[in-house]
Amino acid sequence: MRITIVHSFYRKSVPSGENQVVLGQCQALKNFGHEVTLIDASTDEDKLGIFFSLSSSIRVITGLGPPGARTITSQNADILHVHNTFPNVGWRGLVQWPGPLVHTLHNFRPMCSAATLFRDGAPCHDCMGHIPTAAIRHGCYGGSRLKTIPLAIRNSVPPNRQGLLRRADALIVGSEMGRSKYLAAGVPRQRLHVIPNGIGVASSQAPPNRGRFGWVVAARLDAAKGVLELLEDWPKDQPLDVYGSGPLEEVVAASCNGQTSFKGSVALEDLRKRLTTARGLIIPSRWPEMNPTIVSEALAQGTPIIAYHVNTAAEVVERFDIGATYSNARTLVQALNDVADRQFSLHERNRAIYESEYTYEVWVARLETLYRKLLQS
Repeated sequence: MRITIVHSFYRKSVPSGENQVVLGQCQALKNFGHEVTLIDASTDEDKLGIFFSLSSSIRVITGLGPPGARTITSQNADILHVHNTFPNVGWRGLVQWPGPLVHTLHNFRPMCSAATLFRDGAPCHDCMGHIPTAAIRHGCYGGSRLKTIPLAIRNSVPPNRQGLLRRADALIVGSEMGRSKYLAAGVPRQRLHVIPNGIGVASSQAPPNRGRFGWVVAARLDAAKGVLELLEDWPKDQPLDVYGSGPLEEVVAASCNGQTSFKGSVALEDLRKRLTTARGLIIPSRWPEMNPTIVSEALAQGTPIIAYHVNTAAEVVERFDIGATYSNARTLVQALNDVADRQFSLHERNRAIYESEYTYEVWVARLETLYRKLLQS
């Protein structure tokens, strides 16, 4: 198949799983014999300024901007697959594409200016089903009321009536939790398809030193990821290594003491090596997330997962029995003990789940099935 993929890349200074997912999808589809064209735009540091803010605001509200309809139709593709459009891609040119259009929803931005359904340390649904004045009042995008206004104006239209979501023949979400949020926002069930992201990593054998080096948390260090709350609840007799970077980096580093150690940002390959020796991976996110790739990374290494009960990782843990969930300091200790007792059996189980659910092969097969269905209809 000839597949055109469209994505607005977040700037390099902001760690983005979405960027990596799109690049991974392009490569995976190519590896399986498809002809892939990537139409991309990026938010580089040198673009940031008053003119960029103005043009992106207009683009968000009106949908006007590159790529134009001629650019899209000139690709002569079988499938148009759109990922993130915010803030560099206009949707009006995309919806004029006459063929099958697939749109992957990586987050909740069509119904939440912050894209997270999270505010002030707790889940937030204030704008769902309402004119999103609350988003402006709280400055939900970038902590700025002014920057939030374009998104709030766009989101005053329900997600199922917004241009790109209304036009798309299929909307991909990465989890059942993600689907449930969009269903609650009025998007028809038949247009929502759950396809988790895959990764291209060979699953690893259990090393003899599995579990000797304690627990691991790896996350962007911001309020929604819940790392500070994890450190507050963490038992003093358990070793924990904290990996990541972000706006709360200094606060997180200062909060680590005793058995907890701040490691900062590391390359993905180094993190994978660390996961092979960890007792387990902790995912303390306070927001739902859509499909965190760290889950797939842990499964590929056979690493057990302990997840905070409200996030998508917890949904995966409970569905496949690949670890444990927790809701407070007491249940966190219970989860740690449970996973420690089952560590080696979980290793084999998690590797098997990775092979059956989260490899590039499985990911591409699910995409191909959806593409062919749309082409036939």
